[in-house]
Amino acid sequence: MPAIRKKAKGGKIAGRKKGKGKKGKKGKGKKKGKKTKPLLGAKKIRSPGEATQQFHKAYVRICKERNSTPVAEIMANCKEKAEEDKAVTKFTLEPASRFSQSVYPPVVFADWLKAVQEIYYDYVKELCVWGVRVTDMDATNLALCMETDAGRRNLELLTFLSTSLTAFGLKRIIRSIRLGSLVRLNVSHNRFGDEGCLVMCDGIAGNYVLQYLSMDFCGLTPAVGEKLGQAILTSGISELSLGGNSLQCDGLIQLINPYIEALESRSIHEKNRREQLKEFAEREAEKRKERAALGPLQAKLMEEKEDMGKLDYGDLNGYLVPSPPLPPLKYMNVEDNGIDVHGKGGKYAPVVSMRLVRRWIEASAILREINLCGNLIGEPAARELLTALEARKEASLSPICLTVTHCIEHELFAKIVKLGSVKKKKKLLGKKKKKKGKRK
Repeated sequence: MPAIRKKAKGGKIAGRKKGKGKKGKKGKGKKKGKKTKPLLGAKKIRSPGEATQQFHKAYVRICKERNSTPVAEIMANCKEKAEEDKAVTKFTLEPASRFSQSVYPPVVFADWLKAVQEIYYDYVKELCVWGVRVTDMDATNLALCMETDAGRRNLELLTFLSTSLTAFGLKRIIRSIRLGSLVRLNVSHNRFGDEGCLVMCDGIAGNYVLQYLSMDFCGLTPAVGEKLGQAILTSGISELSLGGNSLQCDGLIQLINPYIEALESRSIHEKNRREQLKEFAEREAEKRKERAALGPLQAKLMEEKEDMGKLDYGDLNGYLVPSPPLPPLKYMNVEDNGIDVHGKGGKYAPVVSMRLVRRWIEASAILREINLCGNLIGEPAARELLTALEARKEASLSPICLTVTHCIEHELFAKIVKLGSVKKKKKLLGKKKKKKGKRK
């Protein structure tokens, strides 16, 4: 049996020592003001000004290591915003010297991107790259940045002008913008051709966030017209620019035909729907009058019978259901696209294509501008446009801006210019009132 300990004076058990904490210290609990260790992977919260300073230092260091030139405008903006404790949201990368490339080392897009990735700079809203080469690896790394939470949430504008962007690089970027917040995309002056355009079609189909798309001087041919038209029909694009390509009459017809057919069927559907709703309202008004003429008991019985055999709007043949949404296409630029008699279809092709444009002008209430400059459409096709502008004016629709080539009859050109130009309202400048000084 274990030995029984005797109680000493004071009621304490003899032989038991006072409890000690770790390393022989007395167990008095935690000390006040003791700092706890941060969790693994936790980041220090930084202000926008601190993030700008960190980016500035990282960008300068990386450019020194790789013997490249940092963009002077970005450096100046970083210094200015850091003093104001703000973040730089717009970045424009362009060559250091436009006239003599041998004076300065080149501007490298990969160096800017590495600085962004290194310090986790998540304030980029607008990125414009002009005349700086973007390789497939650069496009892939940018796409990885766009797939982060900050990239999806913040990036709104992306411009690549004359950057030698290939179809592969475009495919990788397009894959990343489907779930993002990108509103404007400009990839003009990159000769990725039909292959890149087909990649773009797969990316914009079903994207209702992207509103502006520009593919000027990208080497597009009539082969992409149909696919591009179907993609635009299922998107939210309101401004489309395809200047400087070679779509010709055939490509233009395939491009806008799906949209015009959907627009006309929608207008017919809405007209029938309004008529059916009007008839339905008239029938309901007659029923209310009949109930008012009857006594209270008979009216109640009549309502019960109607409720038992009530149809859930079956009389309307589905016209209560609104028509499917269409892209709010307001602006289209097809300048210098070879829309003339020399393409497929011969001398009748411009007339057929302009008849489609005429139907669009007459049916769309939200249309604002169409640019057909640089295309030798001829007088018969130009008369179709003039007829459309006159019909739009008679229907009291908002005026549009229509630009055509001057290589037509003078009187015809003058009429189109008169009807197809929007007058800008001048601001009335009032006289500034002088503030009266306080009398002493």
